[in-house]
Amino acid sequence: MSIWNTYSKDYPMPEGFINSAWGNDVFPSIAHESGRIHIWFKDVDGFIGDFGQPPEDWKKYEIMSHPTKEVYGEHPDPNDPTHVEFQTNDWNEILEKIEAWEKTQTELKQKLFRFHDGDASFTLNALEILTNDTEEDEPDLYEFARNAKVGDFLSGANVNGIDVTRTQ
Repeated sequence: MSIWNTYSKDYPMPEGFINSAWGNDVFPSIAHESGRIHIWFKDVDGFIGDFGQPPEDWKKYEIMSHPTKEVYGEHPDPNDPTHVEFQTNDWNEILEKIEAWEKTQTELKQKLFRFHDGDASFTLNALEILTNDTEEDEPDLYEFARNAKVGDFLSGANVNGIDVTRTQ
């Protein structure tokens, strides 16, 4: 039976994941609703030989993840240590990678920043900052959100006039 008919029945869907397979994909897949983690189910017993590689070179599962960027269809920076690409024949290893990614998401949500603009202020967490095109639009803020320790301060002169402090 084709993997397209069995992949979603063979494994419980991890929380927050959706069926992300498209009709033109070579392999079916699931992805987190954020788009920042994607898992492909490869049919190593099926037509894999059509790719010109010996079947023993293929693994059943491939996962790509990044803590703040979407991964599907992207070509990751090979120098980015936060981008994960991993292949295995063991579903439990995929679940471990999902768990590690979820832990990173939680840590980023707990990293809080207070923005001060005159009498007004508001709080954002690191995940909110890092997933809103900040890398291109506000590179100083992006680097600050990635690396700041509690109590660190970023002057408004660097971020469109708004002062930023890491509070937690």
